[in-house]
Formats: sequence, C-alpha cells, structure tokens
Amino acid sequence: MKARLVAALAAASLLVSGCTVFRPSKPVEVHYFAPTAPTQRATAQSRAAGQGLTLRIGRVEPSPYLRERIAWRTSSVELGLYDTKRWTDTPDAYVRRALEHALFTERGVTQVTGHAPTLDVDITGFEELRHPRGARVELRYRLQDDKTVIATDVVTIDRPATGPAHGRDFSAIVVAIGAALDEAAERVADAIVQDLRRP
Repeated sequence: MKARLVAALAAASLLVSGCTVFRPSKPVEVHYFAPTAPTQRATAQSRAAGQGLTLRIGRVEPSPYLRERIAWRTSSVELGLYDTKRWTDTPDAYVRRALEHALFTERGVTQVTGHAPTLDVDITGFEELRHPRGARVELRYRLQDDKTVIATDVVTIDRPATGPAHGRDFSAIVVAIGAALDEAAERVADAIVQDLRRP
C-alpha cells in the first residue's frame, strides 16, 4: 500500500513539473538600436583646414565587452550588458564612420591607404550612464608615422539623456550616445589636423 502511494505521489509530481517545463514561454524580444548619424557641420573654412594633409585610419578596436550588446555603467568600476538591447552594428564601425566623416568629409583631409601618418583608436567607452542618466563615448587615440608617435590622447564625452527616465523608451539614451560619438569624433579630428600641421 505504501509503495503504491509513493508511486502515485511521484507520478503526480512528475506530471505537475512536466506541465511547468513544457508550458510555452513568452519569446524573448530583442530590440536593435543605431546611434544618430554625424551632424553636418562642414563649412568652407573647416574643409580648408585639412587641405594638403594625408592620413590613414588604421586600427579601430573596441574594448572586449563593447560588441553588439549595449553596455551600461553605474560607476567607474561596475558595468553590465543588456540581454535584449543590441546595436545594429558594432561600436567600432560607428566610430570609424564618424571619424571618416569628421576628417575626410568635413575637414578635407585626404584619405590614403599607403604610406602616410596613421591614426589608431581604442574605444574604451560606448555606453549608457545610469548615474547621472546619460551616455559616454571615450576614444583613446594614437597618431604615428613610420618613425615616431606624433600624438596620443584620450577624448571622453559625457552627454545627458533627455526624455523618459523609466519604462520601455530607450531612444533618449541612444540619441545621447550618438551625440557623444559625434562630439568625440569632432574633437579627435580637430586635434589630428593640428598635430599633422605641426613641423
């Protein structure tokens, strides 16, 4: 009698757990985002700034955690990645396009693939800031020729996010990251033009 009772209880337990295991779960929705395109700021004066200068954009590499998943940061030592929020492209692709636009389209620097000073960039920040709410883009760059390092620096841009602070609307953060990227590329481009013009 006891054996039958134990067997019945075990069967009932398996039936209940089986219903839980095999119940269809809600599919995970992945949302894709793209930062805004660079602002068109080119003027005749800015286009003339890079005339006669040549440059090659070399390595543009993000920190290992900066890939398709969007990163968030709560402090200088704590960060994480969203499970369901992704970039439509990788941060290095966005940074390369923004730098090419700022240097070659806006400032008139001539882009070359052969022998020329080379700009290498490490992307050390491309993320949401949670306190205060906003965005950060940080670019560590090095300009060098065949013999020497001409210049090296870090450009960090923090931008506040305007819009809903809670809920599903993430567009304010994406817009802030796009604005921070645009400004960071502009600052790097200005510095590179000045460095290339030095004797």
